[in-house]
Amino acid sequence: MIRTKIYFSFLFLFFVFTSASYAQTDFVTLSNQILSRVQDQSWSNENCVTTLQSIQNNLDQFGGSGLSLSQLKPQSATLIDHLWKIRLALHDRLAGTTDACAKEIRNSFRQFRFIEDYLGEIEFEPTEIDVDHTKFNEQPVPIDETANGYLLQTAGPNFDFQPGDLVIARGVSFLSAMIARLGDTDSQFSHVILITQNPDTKKIETIESYVGVGVAIYDRKTALQNDNARLLVLRPKDQALAKRVSDQMRAEVAARTGANKIYYDYQLDFHDHTTMSCAEVAQVAYLNASDGAFQLPERPSMLTHGLDLVEHLGVKPGDTFTPGDLEADSRFEIVAEWRDLRVTRDSRLKDAILTKIIEWMDQDNFYLHDSLKSKLAHGLIWDARHSFTWPLVKKILGVDDFSKEIPRDMVGTVTLIDQLGDGMYQELKSRDDDSIQKTGLPMTYAQLYTTLEETRTEDAQVYTNKKTRKNSIIFKYLRP
Repeated sequence: MIRTKIYFSFLFLFFVFTSASYAQTDFVTLSNQILSRVQDQSWSNENCVTTLQSIQNNLDQFGGSGLSLSQLKPQSATLIDHLWKIRLALHDRLAGTTDACAKEIRNSFRQFRFIEDYLGEIEFEPTEIDVDHTKFNEQPVPIDETANGYLLQTAGPNFDFQPGDLVIARGVSFLSAMIARLGDTDSQFSHVILITQNPDTKKIETIESYVGVGVAIYDRKTALQNDNARLLVLRPKDQALAKRVSDQMRAEVAARTGANKIYYDYQLDFHDHTTMSCAEVAQVAYLNASDGAFQLPERPSMLTHGLDLVEHLGVKPGDTFTPGDLEADSRFEIVAEWRDLRVTRDSRLKDAILTKIIEWMDQDNFYLHDSLKSKLAHGLIWDARHSFTWPLVKKILGVDDFSKEIPRDMVGTVTLIDQLGDGMYQELKSRDDDSIQKTGLPMTYAQLYTTLEETRTEDAQVYTNKKTRKNSIIFKYLRP
């Protein structure tokens, strides 16, 4: 049976990954066997969930004792290619599968992608960049140009965008990490881009919705040079529908400018389309072009955890549409994925931090507690932004400008999450640097989670002592 063969092959493969006693060639040989079996044999819903969960449990051990740089380096490029092709094969199995199986395929995608990132950093040895001080609009153009650390994988030759394509992206901020982790299934994506074509110039452009900006049309270069760690390109199987999607949504957005523009949907209300988030742009475009027949997403996420964070953002719990939902939509094909390996470790650290923050909320009843800075942000500073005193307040306090459109709750919450995240990030990155110094390898997710739990225990002692409380990086902002 295909399920049994995949399961035991993965068990053996990742046992080999953590054992120095096996030859390096076993890595490629075994991953190639898995690839062949996934591609060549039929898929069954039977035992899909338990099989994939077993695989994930073994993937969690990736990077355990015995794994060395000398083992992985010679085989990393081939393994990246095999894992990419296994993801493509699993995506082909989505049509007709159960919701439970589709969810586990998504979880598998996330783990495969982590290992691809991890191996990519080993293979290409990219020079890391500081995401807070990098002008991404001055970097080489993703997908179009090559650069140290840029990795592009395609499902076929001669890749290019087509009207109606959807691109799901991952930004580099803590807000992006938060969006990627808000649904009931974690993802590695935070933004949705609809590809369109200018009817006059025939040039490829994008339709996007941004916080503080709303819905607008962007040229290809501007869209691609945004601050993204990764881009996944999805193509609808119905190309006639895709063309209508592009033409109709472009016409609507082009007709609504100035005061009549489509504003950003800060409540993430996917039942009211008077305002639109980035995901809602895609949702409305496909809904209207199909006369209501094509509903996005195919399998919606739920906002059921991290509810204190959800409440702080002013968003209602319940069904939602996260950018990561599109990765497991059987009506689309994966045609390409690009990533910036210079910032994938940065994203991995932020993912781990947000995962733990939400887990502590859910399991330990942790709640956010405003800092002086966040109180000022959603109080004095937000009020000043809506008055004639803003230029003076901005200068005195040294704060960055932001759009008047952004709600008070969001301004305060993002400020607080940035403070909490930055402190945890600096500590986690320091410990990850130590791991690289000692072993030549960064920490895996499992190791990052263990380190964050240790940091939390240590920080509790710092916070409990009144003399050191001001040095707390977690409990000062997040505690029971």
